[in-house]
Amino acid sequence: MGGGGGGHDPFDIFSSLFGGGGGHPFEGYNSRGRRQRRGEDVVHPLKVSLEDLYLGTTKKLSLSRKALCSKCNGLVLF
Repeated sequence: MGGGGGGHDPFDIFSSLFGGGGGHPFEGYNSRGRRQRRGEDVVHPLKVSLEDLYLGTTKKLSLSRKALCSKCNGLVLF
C-alpha cells in the first residue's frame, strides 16, 4: 500500500514563502514590506585550534564594506 511521501517535505511551502533557513518569518523585509536584497557572501580565513572549537572560544573579526550614501545614492564622488 502507499505510505511513502516520495521525499516531499510538507513544510517546503513555508520555506518558499519566508525564504527558508528558519528564523523569524518577516526577517529580511524592510518597513515597507519589500524584500531586502542580500549581498554576496563573504569568506574570510580565521585560524582556530581544535581546542578553541571544543571550548567554544569567541574570536573578534573586523570587516569593512563599501556602502552607498543614503542622501545621494552614490552619485556624488569624493
